Amino acid sequence: MQLNFFSPRHRSKSLALLCLLIGICILCSSAPLYGQGSNVWEGIPLSSEQWQGTVEKFQIGDGGLYLADPSPRPRHNEAWLIAPYSSSLPHQLQGEVSFSFTPSSYNHFYLLLYPYTYPKGTSERNEQNFVALSIGRDKVVQLITLQKRHTKGEEMLLTPLSTLLNDHILYRFDNSSNHLSWRISWNSQGRCTLWLNTHNSLQKEWRHIGSIDIEPTLCPITQQPTWGLYIRYTKKQAKGWQLLRWKTTNSTPPNEEPTPNEGESPFDDISYTPQQLTLHCKKSLDISHLEARLEPYKGTLHPEAKDDLLYLHLSEALSEGRYRLTLRNLYTPQGNLLPEEEFIFSLEEERPTPLPSEEPKPETHPLLSEVMYYPLLGGSEYIELFNPTGEMLDLKHFGIALRTEGRLGKIYPIQGSNAQIPAGQYKAITAWKRGLEEQFHTPTDSIVEVRRLPNLPNRYGQIALVRLADTLCVEEMLYTTPEKERKEQYQGMAWARISFSKSALNSDNWRRVRGDEQYGSPGRCNTPPEVTPNLDEKESNTPRTPHSIAQMLLRHEREKGFKAQAFWYAPSGEQIAYYPQEQLLRWCREVLQGKAPLPPHTPHSLLILAVEMRTEAMRRWRKMHLFFR
Repeated sequence: MQLNFFSPRHRSKSLALLCLLIGICILCSSAPLYGQGSNVWEGIPLSSEQWQGTVEKFQIGDGGLYLADPSPRPRHNEAWLIAPYSSSLPHQLQGEVSFSFTPSSYNHFYLLLYPYTYPKGTSERNEQNFVALSIGRDKVVQLITLQKRHTKGEEMLLTPLSTLLNDHILYRFDNSSNHLSWRISWNSQGRCTLWLNTHNSLQKEWRHIGSIDIEPTLCPITQQPTWGLYIRYTKKQAKGWQLLRWKTTNSTPPNEEPTPNEGESPFDDISYTPQQLTLHCKKSLDISHLEARLEPYKGTLHPEAKDDLLYLHLSEALSEGRYRLTLRNLYTPQGNLLPEEEFIFSLEEERPTPLPSEEPKPETHPLLSEVMYYPLLGGSEYIELFNPTGEMLDLKHFGIALRTEGRLGKIYPIQGSNAQIPAGQYKAITAWKRGLEEQFHTPTDSIVEVRRLPNLPNRYGQIALVRLADTLCVEEMLYTTPEKERKEQYQGMAWARISFSKSALNSDNWRRVRGDEQYGSPGRCNTPPEVTPNLDEKESNTPRTPHSIAQMLLRHEREKGFKAQAFWYAPSGEQIAYYPQEQLLRWCREVLQGKAPLPPHTPHSLLILAVEMRTEAMRRWRKMHLFFR
């Protein structure tokens, strides 16, 4: 029997079969599909000596490489692995990871992509520099360089060196279930490019984060390159991390090919409150044809350009959740159309209250006074503010934010039942007031407990005090810790301001609170630095002036078992006034501020002050006397 494939009867079937055969041939002859190849850990069982690290805390299964710590501690747990690549690296790496926690100081991780220096030292103790992805307490992804140091049998120490690319405003990991895919490529000329996919409900596609020119010295080493990971986690998250994929490849899928925008963004940053979005512009813009779209949002946006800021006023306040802002039809003053801009941000956990109807005067605001950025175990981070004005200030008009790589992060409004500062007084802002009450004996009325504050980095950071009405940074300060200092040398030490007449950004205007001052004075006046006593005081070891007595009492205030009281007498021996401990300490702070209030007495008559003080280290009460006229 003969078949004529070109007869009318068989023509349609023949065409379909021919198309199917052509499609199969093209598919088979095309470049390798995205995701082909094996993961970097395949073929290396965890029992192999090629692995370094806490191998007992991991498992390998069909779904990938899992964190599975069998006996975690309540909080501070670390797990890490280092393993070799099977061959020299191509010009692209790709991977995928999932984790069931919100990144914080207790739960975060690093992906060590490749080393760019050869290891130094011995097999027992060595160090090496890596290019890595950091998913840390700022809840964003950063491409960084870091130094890895470890001693055999001990914990790994990672020291960030520099930031190459920062996904600061694309997406914040603030869910209990997170997913991240990444792809990084580089060439021999030192051009490095990063793409990310956060798989969230508002953005389910690859995004081009940036491209930079890096030094050739940052390209991968050619001999025995390695990869690795480091995870810090709490007991609750001991099984909450999974590496799904990590492959070396030169291919990318057509349907996922990123479309990077090589043009520079006209915006430096975005900040937001429930009533207003503020974009910080690098240059002047024409917004006469601007189309601004916010999703999900039912209200209207009213744009307003002022100086280098673009305001988007909201007709309805934002509630908690995640939003996507899209800007179209932006033009330069010369009439050139700019590419579409998109930002994703979130308002977390609570819905901040609307701004009060009466805004503070532009020139009236509190000042940054003291910061505890690395408290002792069981202690609390806090930011202390001082009211330099002659009137009551309401802190609900202000918020706290961190500035990273020059960009202002999420603004946390100061909301609490005790958010007013009287003139000349101090308030400590903290997310856990019990730590201040127990460690520093701070009075409750000197603490503002808020539901959320930014997590303060342990070694260096930049804190901004922001006015919510216009998102203006009214004060900023920097704190740094020398790299040579071990954590036990600075943990628990507050960073205290010396003078309010000098700028908070002046590094010489801050000092570490050490020694007898016992780590800080939240909600109280900052104890000034020691002054040289006069000769009489040196010889007798007894304070002879109100200023020196006030200094000594405030130095010993934090010591265990501290007790103090004071009695005021007339020359006849009659007791005029009694100061219990809290009243005496308030009097001491007023003396250090240049005031010396006296109890009511007959004008020009002699007054005798008898001060008694004791600590647990003292065997008996120490008594001091002063005379006033």
